[in-house]
Amino acid sequence: MHGIHAKSFVQFLITLFAFYAIGQTEAHVSAVAEGDSLWTIDLDKSIAIFQGVVKKDTSNSYALNQLAHAYRASNDHEKAIAVFEKLAVTPEYRNTVFFFIADAYLKLGDFESGVRYLEKSVESGFTNLYNSGFTDLATISSSPYYEALKTKEAFKKLLRKIRALPFSPQVQYLDWSPNGEELIMQAALNGSGSYDLYVYNLKHRALRRLTYTRENEMAPKWSPDGKWIVFHRSELYSGGKELFLIRSDGSEEKKLTDQKGLKGTKSFPCWSFDGNRVVFVNQDGPDANDLYTVDITEKTYTRLTRSKGIKSNPTINKDGLVVYDVQLSQNSYSLVKLDMNTGESALLTQKNWWWTPVWIPGGNSLVTGYYETGATMRNQLAMMDQDGLNKRIITDYGEDAWFPSPSPDGRKIAFAAPVNPFFMGGSTLKILDLESGEIAHIAISGD
Repeated sequence: MHGIHAKSFVQFLITLFAFYAIGQTEAHVSAVAEGDSLWTIDLDKSIAIFQGVVKKDTSNSYALNQLAHAYRASNDHEKAIAVFEKLAVTPEYRNTVFFFIADAYLKLGDFESGVRYLEKSVESGFTNLYNSGFTDLATISSSPYYEALKTKEAFKKLLRKIRALPFSPQVQYLDWSPNGEELIMQAALNGSGSYDLYVYNLKHRALRRLTYTRENEMAPKWSPDGKWIVFHRSELYSGGKELFLIRSDGSEEKKLTDQKGLKGTKSFPCWSFDGNRVVFVNQDGPDANDLYTVDITEKTYTRLTRSKGIKSNPTINKDGLVVYDVQLSQNSYSLVKLDMNTGESALLTQKNWWWTPVWIPGGNSLVTGYYETGATMRNQLAMMDQDGLNKRIITDYGEDAWFPSPSPDGRKIAFAAPVNPFFMGGSTLKILDLESGEIAHIAISGD
């Protein structure tokens, strides 16, 4: 009898410990979520929360990653390095953090350590600093430390090694022409390490290049009449961004915005339905990120939002409803709908990543990028009604899908997809037929 009681007591302790562990795990998850939500509101408090989670659970690699990036955002580079180096030995993050360690060392002026970690980043296969992603040569070139970095022999040697690697295409930000015959895109195809604008003719399967610069031409959009394309140009060395117009044949490029009219960096333009205005994002300081419009003829500006969060990718329909994505926490992007006529806004999504929304022609539904936090780490495309209802995945085919663009008749969706399942070799173009579900691959190569 005594043995039975002892066994029961042990079982009780095991059960009690299990409930305690579950409670601790749930508490950690809740704390991390709170830290994420405070990221753009109170960075210091967000850091304190992540520190608390890591102190109680040193194996929580997600919290470590968030803490490292929070330190990075607060320019505390020494602490960021210390945490990133802990992540470098974890299976989840070991190949993805070398660039961030390098960037932190370079910002501290330690070029020897910075170049050493850049080389580790290249060797890991995470990035080659030249083909793609936020860690490409363009990002390095736009950093304040680049002028000093490019004089270092170790960096010159690394660049020679990088440029000897095979170059893969990189396709992003697609837009279908109003007549349905062509797709405009930003792409890095020629080995320059920067994005130019290209137009792909679907009927003739022909690619033509519109821009030839060392800067990045990005996020192009056709005008409603198909005669003009608006885009933003990111200057590699100054980091400035302005909006430009160019005819669809590549002629008559002209500047649409400047610093005299409106200070800040302008990006992610989209046309109003009548073609008289362009909606865009303007960043003028760390806490000044809002939507504006510019009148094409008068060059006058109107501010549309005064709210927190990092906004991008606005899209507008015939009724003057603007939908855009906004980063309200470190680990989620939400979609917001704004009525330009009344100024009223509504949150369409909250959890996970919802980004790069585009109105389906007709203006009653949206296609958007979707990433479920903590799931398969795969970006998919989804559709929803204009009120955020009836959400459904449309590209669950085993690979990533980004930057959707619907055809003018709403029957097809063009999107960017990885050259290989790991996105290490660049991206290319695919088209989804919504009725049949079939996906066509379009080969894109450099000029």
